[in-house]
Amino acid sequence: MKVKLNTPIIGRDGTQMDDNGEPSTLGTTLVSAIYMPSEVNQHATDKQALAWYDLAQRIIRAGEEVTIDSSEVTDLRLLLKSAYNTPLISGQAIGLLENGGEPPDEDTESADD
Repeated sequence: MKVKLNTPIIGRDGTQMDDNGEPSTLGTTLVSAIYMPSEVNQHATDKQALAWYDLAQRIIRAGEEVTIDSSEVTDLRLLLKSAYNTPLISGQAIGLLENGGEPPDEDTESADD
């Protein structure tokens, strides 16, 4: 699936969050989740660690859009939940990831309530 990486991560106040002074996007959040020390990373096999490193490098090089497969989406979901202990970031990033990097349609969101 193709995933748009430059979608902003929005804070509680409705503005784009930042990561060490740089704007937070889905792409930067995914790469941070891969590189951040976490319970999932701690127990990764050598093969998993190498695959995740390669995925992070692919995301960095991709710029605005990357193609990832379903197993990579599954891994990214686990890494996001392990790296970020708040749904403000992990939940938002997982939602964006599952929607190809596009923010949810507000009409769709309210229809599910």
